Amino acid sequence: MRMTDGRVEDELGADLIRHASTNYLGGHSDVLGGMLVAKKDSALIGTIRALQGAGGAEAAMKIAAQVKIFTRATSLGGTESLLEHRASIEWPDSKTPPNLMRVSVGMEHADDLIEDLEQASV
Repeated sequence: MRMTDGRVEDELGADLIRHASTNYLGGHSDVLGGMLVAKKDSALIGTIRALQGAGGAEAAMKIAAQVKIFTRATSLGGTESLLEHRASIEWPDSKTPPNLMRVSVGMEHADDLIEDLEQASV
């Protein structure tokens, strides 16, 4: 299980607990469910945003390659922040803008995520 720094617990009062709450559903023992309970709700956690960076496909690919907190992914959602450069995984005549990036915001601190995108954009 991937953990974040102490700010998640300090700011949100969150405890991460693994609990096999779904093992009986469907009869599969490899299905694991759980939940995150926090004292304070964050409007950012769980959101998905699309960004179009200046500089076209080359700049978007550079950002996707240089982020340090975001994990590159093609399927978004989860507790960690994810980034996808869609055009790089689609067919050559795709209508997706070459500078489009989609991000899924996880539990990391918003300031860290913004800083990560800024450092990758330089």
